[in-house]
Amino acid sequence: MNGNGLEEVGCPVCGAAGESQFALRDWFCGLPGEFGERHCGRCDVFFLSPRVPEALISRYYPESYSAYTADQTPLWIRLLSGWVGLTTRRLRMVEHHLRGGSILDVGCGNGWFLNLLRSPQWQCYAMDIAVNPAVEKGLGVPVFTGQFDHEKPPLADLDAITLWHVFEHLYHPRRALQHAQELLRDRGFLFITVPDLVNIDRRIFGRYWVGWDAPRHLALYSKQALERLLGEAGFHLVAVRPAPYTGDYFLMNLDFLMAKQGRRVRPSRWLPPRLAIAPALWGLARIGLAPVKMYVAQKN
Repeated sequence: MNGNGLEEVGCPVCGAAGESQFALRDWFCGLPGEFGERHCGRCDVFFLSPRVPEALISRYYPESYSAYTADQTPLWIRLLSGWVGLTTRRLRMVEHHLRGGSILDVGCGNGWFLNLLRSPQWQCYAMDIAVNPAVEKGLGVPVFTGQFDHEKPPLADLDAITLWHVFEHLYHPRRALQHAQELLRDRGFLFITVPDLVNIDRRIFGRYWVGWDAPRHLALYSKQALERLLGEAGFHLVAVRPAPYTGDYFLMNLDFLMAKQGRRVRPSRWLPPRLAIAPALWGLARIGLAPVKMYVAQKN
């Protein structure tokens, strides 16, 4: 623990100290603190150190944090994304491997994914550190409160578990994977999305890339590192796919830069920038440069 109340840690995969890269602040919520980004060359993992101790991290998840709020994407973008099939991409990924069964959505947030699963063939469960009562009522499924890397919900023989944008937030990633392994039936599926280190947004924006999301994103994993962790937990990797992308993270970065300059403009909500960059960024995502990747693993 240093003088600012932060803790020093090693690589979450191998424990190495890594090399210091740059200092980060909380660009999303504007909360105080300066955190260090380090890189483990052995595992190709970026991780926060110094970072907020686990006992204090809840203060960095205010109700205004995007995962807990209603979708703020302009209506026309949501309609267009739905028309071309982007909003159902994760559902299609799941149903490519399973046509139904029992599924636990860890980190359910505002419930958007479970709302896509409203059909008789799916028996759904949700889990999150905290769930808005209105969201819980709207979901109409069993909701368990807790931290997946600390405790398991009282379930068994699940067909699938999803961790959409959750894994990078976990203080105990190995324990979470072990919990998933214990909850799934034999040959059950685990679906994970994480920020990908190989993408055009990170190259352009560097330390201001939204994927760092300090201090909440504790580690960003390469395919090599994530495959190693999955293997040690009793899984094998089945598929890796780019997540749907229309340039929203790229434009969010522009929003941040404008805000830092004191400008009250939000390019992410403008039609011309969307139309101008979406085709190019979609093409880059298709050749492996998406800012988010979807991993599909199966229990051995």
